[in-house]
Amino acid sequence: MDDYYGELCTRLYEVDKSVAKRKELEFYLSFVKDQNMKVLEPMCGKILLTIIKKKSEIEELVDWTETNRVSFNKEIIVVYKKSFYDRKASSLNTKIKYELLQGNQTKKVEIMDFPLRLYGSEEFERILSSNGFNNLTVHEVKDGYGEGISFSVYECRI
Repeated sequence: MDDYYGELCTRLYEVDKSVAKRKELEFYLSFVKDQNMKVLEPMCGKILLTIIKKKSEIEELVDWTETNRVSFNKEIIVVYKKSFYDRKASSLNTKIKYELLQGNQTKKVEIMDFPLRLYGSEEFERILSSNGFNNLTVHEVKDGYGEGISFSVYECRI
C-alpha cells in the first residue's frame, strides 16, 4: 500500500527539512522587499521554480537500499529507496520505504512513490516560454542544500 506523506515520512521531514539551510533561506529571503510582504512557502511553484536537472549519469537502485536511519527515543525509522530511470519519459521513478523499528521488531511500514520528471535547462526554458513566461532569470544557489549541493531556481515573470 502506498502511503503518501504518511506519519513516518512526516516525522522524518520535521527532523530533516523543517528548517531551510542557511544559504537556501538567505536566497529566498532576498526576494522579500519589506516586512509586510506576504510570501508563500519557498518552492511552491507560483514565481520561483526549482527543478531537478537531467544529468548524464543517473543512478538507479534496483534493490531496496538503506539511505537513512534516524532515532526517536526508543524507536528508529529506517529509510530505503529503489529507483529506475525511464529514458523515454525522462522520469526518475523512486519508491521510498519507511520502516518503524522498536527494538528488533518492525511496527509500521509506509511505501511512497516519488516520480520526478527530469529536464534539461533548454527544454525547461522552452516550456516556460511557451506558457507565457518570457522574462526568465536563472539563479544558481551554490551550497543551497548543504556544502557541495547546489540547485537552480528559475525566476519567472510574465
